Amino acid sequence: QEFPRDDERLVGRRHRYGYAMSADGGADPGGSLFKHDFHTGARDERAYGAGRQPGEFVFVPRHDDAPEDDGVLLGFVFDPATQRSDLTLLDAETLETVA
Repeated sequence: QEFPRDDERLVGRRHRYGYAMSADGGADPGGSLFKHDFHTGARDERAYGAGRQPGEFVFVPRHDDAPEDDGVLLGFVFDPATQRSDLTLLDAETLETVA
């Protein structure tokens, strides 16, 4: 996994969640975004399918004093078949597409 990120409000302090992408080796061939829960050891995966490659995703809190997991993940996903990148917004808690 590459490009690990967490809630930037917590840099240098204990945090529960971290996010990283993988170019290959997840459930599907192609890229995946992983969410790690450092308290429970759980790992969730958002697979993008064969050939699609997610870039570095950034956590954006819903508001300044939102809990650590309350916000969106913002990142680009490149599709070499179409030579196009899509800006993707995911719910940080569920990894479901918001926009």
